[in-house]
Order: sequence, then structure tokens, then C-alpha cells
Amino acid sequence: MKGDEYEKATERLDLSKTGAAEFLDVNYTTSKRWMYNRHPVPRAVEMLLRLMIKYKVTVAEALSLVR
Repeated sequence: MKGDEYEKATERLDLSKTGAAEFLDVNYTTSKRWMYNRHPVPRAVEMLLRLMIKYKVTVAEALSLVR
């Protein structure tokens, strides 16, 4: 997953830039580095985002599974 795909995926899930970092439990700077291709998006993050979009899982639903 490239940075622009990561950004589009988080937008499709209605996550702000800060919200994406909080949801994924990473530092805001880490999320920005993924977005701007300074670091690769981890495979687990890519899988999570793609599965959430494919199966229409909301952020609230995903969070309810782990809290």
C-alpha cells in the first residue's frame, strides 16, 4: 500500500489524519510518514484497512471488538 492509498483508505473510513493515528495506535508522525511514503505502511495496517472497507466495518465496530 502506497501513501496515497493509505490516505484514501483512511478518508473512506471517515478518519481524520489525527483520527487515523489514534485508531491505529501510532504516533501522528508515524501515520504522516506512511502517508508521504517516508516509511512503508505495515502489512497488518494495510490488511486491516482493506478488510474494513471491503466488509463495511466502521471504526466504532472495529474498536468495539478490542475494548
